[in-house]
Amino acid sequence: MTSQAIDITKQISTMSEPEVEYIWDFLRKRRNESLLKTIDIKLEESISSRTLSEEEAYSRLEKLGIS
Repeated sequence: MTSQAIDITKQISTMSEPEVEYIWDFLRKRRNESLLKTIDIKLEESISSRTLSEEEAYSRLEKLGIS
């Protein structure tokens, strides 16, 4: 993993600014999708275990701007 990180760093250092921005945008998007999936899974688990009602879950989603 460390050698891969070094290789990636070397590749990024030779890229243009727009190419680097594209990669960062892509990584941010993937991170956000992953966070949303995690939130969704946790809410489903809470609803399934009845520790969180559907109304409470939807309220929390609305607060996060996801609904």
